[in-house]
Amino acid sequence: GIYTAFEKTDGDVYTVLSCDTPLIKRSTLLALKSVLNERTDAVVPVSEGREQPLMAVYHKRISSLLYEQLSQKRLKISDFLHQLSVCYVDAEELGAKPEEFMNINTRFDYHKMDKQY
Repeated sequence: GIYTAFEKTDGDVYTVLSCDTPLIKRSTLLALKSVLNERTDAVVPVSEGREQPLMAVYHKRISSLLYEQLSQKRLKISDFLHQLSVCYVDAEELGAKPEEFMNINTRFDYHKMDKQY
């Protein structure tokens, strides 16, 4: 999906979000984007000790590396990140709350979220 976005749209910086994280805030995404610079290929938040590479910001310059990885059927994003210049940031230091990174995959998850937020 990330590679397809690179190929099908114009832009240099891409925000990647998984579809099962409805609580992520725009302010969190803007804070991640503000960390990206010319020496950094990606900015990945870390929330409660867990890296969140599917809620991150990537520069399009990684496109050829991503294509190579996909062509070799190497599909683990963690393997890909090891090839990049990644800035891991503490999400809470950016003002994000841990619940923003909560995955909603089941009806139970939805009801739990609905009661709490």
